[in-house]
Amino acid sequence: MWLINLLKKILLTSDKLNSSNFQVAEIQSALKEADDNDFISNKELANLIKKHGGVKNS
Repeated sequence: MWLINLLKKILLTSDKLNSSNFQVAEIQSALKEADDNDFISNKELANLIKKHGGVKNS
């Protein structure tokens, strides 16, 4: 039983590390985009918000 518990802990830790690695990669990507001045325009942002139902025109 202790072996099963140990394996569960290892798997949970692995999942957390994979999640952390993904988050670090996303942050690095965002920082690179910011360094490259690769920003979305206000018009593009407004279109995305409308498309996904965030804002509706009256």
